Amino acid sequence: KNPVRICFECVTQIVDIMDSNDPQMVQERETIRDVTLEKHMALLANRAAEAQDNIVRFETTERYQPRVEDLMADIRALKESRSQLQRQIQQAGETARHAEDLQGICRALQKELTSFQMNTPPSRPRDLEQYHTQLAMLESQHETAVKKLSLVWTQKAPPAKQEQHIADLEEMSATLEARRQAAISRPDFAQDINQVTEISKLDAALEEAHFELALALSTRKAGDVEVHLTLEATNKLLLVLREYKPSNRRGQRTGESSDVSDIRRLVRSLTSRRDRIYRLLNKKKSTESKGDSVRSLAREMLFKLGDIKSHVETIFQDEIAAAKDELTSLARDGLPSAAVEAAAAKTMELEREYEVLQSTDVSRLSEDEQVAHMIRQSELETILSRDAALLEMGNGNADDVAECQKHLDAIGERRLPLSDLPLGLVYPTASMDQQLLVLKNTLSLRWVASERSWEDEYRKMEDDLALEFDALEDELACEQTELMQIKGEHMSTEQREEFRRANEDRQARRERRRQFGLSQRQQSDRSLFQKNEKALAETRALRQRQSMVSTATAAAGGVGANASVMTFAAGGRGGGRHQSVAFTMGLQRMGDLRMCRMCRTGPIENQSCADLESHNDISTTYHGQRVGSRQDPNHCPNCGWFHPNWNQWPYWDGIYGPH
Repeated sequence: KNPVRICFECVTQIVDIMDSNDPQMVQERETIRDVTLEKHMALLANRAAEAQDNIVRFETTERYQPRVEDLMADIRALKESRSQLQRQIQQAGETARHAEDLQGICRALQKELTSFQMNTPPSRPRDLEQYHTQLAMLESQHETAVKKLSLVWTQKAPPAKQEQHIADLEEMSATLEARRQAAISRPDFAQDINQVTEISKLDAALEEAHFELALALSTRKAGDVEVHLTLEATNKLLLVLREYKPSNRRGQRTGESSDVSDIRRLVRSLTSRRDRIYRLLNKKKSTESKGDSVRSLAREMLFKLGDIKSHVETIFQDEIAAAKDELTSLARDGLPSAAVEAAAAKTMELEREYEVLQSTDVSRLSEDEQVAHMIRQSELETILSRDAALLEMGNGNADDVAECQKHLDAIGERRLPLSDLPLGLVYPTASMDQQLLVLKNTLSLRWVASERSWEDEYRKMEDDLALEFDALEDELACEQTELMQIKGEHMSTEQREEFRRANEDRQARRERRRQFGLSQRQQSDRSLFQKNEKALAETRALRQRQSMVSTATAAAGGVGANASVMTFAAGGRGGGRHQSVAFTMGLQRMGDLRMCRMCRTGPIENQSCADLESHNDISTTYHGQRVGSRQDPNHCPNCGWFHPNWNQWPYWDGIYGPH
C-alpha cells in the first residue's frame, strides 16, 4: 500500500549482495554509483537552487519595491513642481519685461511733465486754459502709468472687474445672438445682399465674443489679468466639440440650431488660433515688440504642450499602479484563466498598436493628427515600459514562493520508518545523510550569493532614482533662485521665507533619506555577513569531518593498523566488498564502514570476510596473519553485539565511538 522508493544507493547495496566477482555486476554498480546517482544529485541540486533563487528574488522585491515606487512617485511630483515653477518663471519674465516698458513710459512722461512745468505759463487766457488742460492730461497719464507699474507684479485682477468683464461678454453675446436670430428670421434675408453682409458680420462678432467668453470663464478661479488659452485646453475642447453631429438641414436656413452653429464657428476660430501659434514657432527672430510678444505666447503654448505629455504620463502611471494592485490581489486569490488570457490579449493589442504608430509617416499627417499621434504614442510607451518594469520587479507571487518553499522543505524529509528493510538494506545511509549536508551547505552559500546579487540590482535601481531625484531637487532650487532674482524687490518677505524653508527642508529630507538608506543597507549587509559566516562555518566543519574520515579509512586499510577501527577478515569471497577506495574519495562515499546496531560504536570495517560466524575466534588468520587478538573478534568491541549478516550492520554515520 505504501511502496518505498529505493534510492540509487540502495540499488548499490542490492548489487553488493549479488556476486560481486561478476565483471558485469561490478560495471553496473560503478555506472549506477558514478553516473546515474551523480546525475540524480545534480538534477536535485539544480531544482533546489532554482526554487531558492525564486524565493530570494521574491523576498528582495518585497523589501525594495515599496521604496522604489515611493521614489518614482516623488520624482513625478518633483517634475510637476518643476513644470509649475517654470511657468511662474516665464510669467515673471514677461511681467519683468512689461514692468521695464512701463518704467520707460513713466520716465518719459516724467521728463515731459517736468519740462512742461518748467516752462512759463502763457499770459493769454485762451493759451493758459490750453496749457492747464495739457498739463492735467500729462499728469493723468503719468499717474496712470505709475499706478500700472505699482500693480504689475500683483498678477491679480480685481474680482469685481473680472466678473463685470464676464458679464459684459455674456450680455454682448446675447445681444449679438438676438440680432442674428432677428436677421435670419426675415424671409427675404438670403436675397438681400445687405442682410447677408450683416449676418456675416454678426457671425464674426459673435464668434469673437464666444471665444473671449470662453477665455474668461476658463480662468475665473485663477483671476489672471492676461488670459491665455493653453494648447491643452484647445486640443481637449476641439476633441469634444468635434463629437457634435448636427442634423442635415440644408435648405432650411433657420433650421440649424444656434448652439451647433456657434460650436462650429468656435471650432474654426480655435483651430485658426492654434495653427497661428504653431506657425509662429517656425518664423525667424524679429525685433518688433509685437512679434516678440506673440512668439513669447507661442513658446508658452509649446511649453504647455509638454505639460500635456507629463500630465498624461502621470495619469497612466496612476492607472498602472492601480492595475498592478488589482492583479496582485487577483493573484493572491487565484486569477481566473479567462482574466489572464484577456490581460495577455490586451497587452498584445497595445504592442501591435504601438508598432503601427512607430511605422507611421508623421510628415503626411495634419497638425491635429500629429498632436493626437504624439499623445497616443506617449501613452503606449508609458504603459508598456511600466508594465515591463513592474513585471521584471515583481516576477513571481506568493503562491509560487510557497511551492518553492515546499520543494526545499522536502529535501531530506523522512516520512516512513525504514528501519526494517528487506535484503539487509539500510535507509538512509550515512552517505545519503552526508550528501544532504553537502547539498544544504551548497544551497546556503548560493542563498547568500543570490541575495547579494538581487540586493546589488535593487540598490543600483534605487541609487539611479535617488540621483534623478536629487538632480530634480537641485534644478528646482536653481529655478527658485532664478524666480527670486527676476522678481527682486517685488517679492514679498513671506515668499522669500517660504523659499528659504523649502530649501532647508529639501536638504533635511535628502539627509534623512541618505541616513535611512545607509542604515537599511548596513542592516542588510550584517544579515548577509552572518548568513555567509554560518554557511562558511558549515563548510569548514564538513571539510574537517571529511579529512578525519579519510584519515581513519586510510589507517584502516591494513589489518590491525588502527585501534579505533575494528576489522573483520577471513578467507572466502574476493575483494569486491572492500570500500576503502570509494570511501576515501570523500564524505559522499561512506563505503562499507559500519557500526554497532546497539551502541553505535564505529567505524567497523569488513575486509572481504564472507562468513562472520565461522571465522569468529582467535585462531582466524588472513594471508598467514592472525586477525583477532581476542575471542569473538567479530563482535562489537564495546557492547559485544553481533550479527552474522554483514548487511544487518548499519552504515557508520561518521561519529567515532559509541554514541
